[in-house]
Amino acid sequence: MTNETLPVYVNVTNLNATTIPPPIPPTPWYIYIIPELVLTAGIVATALTFYFSPGLRNSFRTFFNRLRK
Repeated sequence: MTNETLPVYVNVTNLNATTIPPPIPPTPWYIYIIPELVLTAGIVATALTFYFSPGLRNSFRTFFNRLRK
């Protein structure tokens, strides 16, 4: 039996090194206007529904007239 030295592998990663994370990308422009678009679309859809539906308009008129009496 011979006294051969075995190769020794050393972990050379530096555990104290910190990596700088990449910057967070900016928010797309359309994210800021989506709530306003949804609200506007809802209002426009409601207005067009009342405009193009005479039966719905008449039922609301009847309902509000009965509330007044």
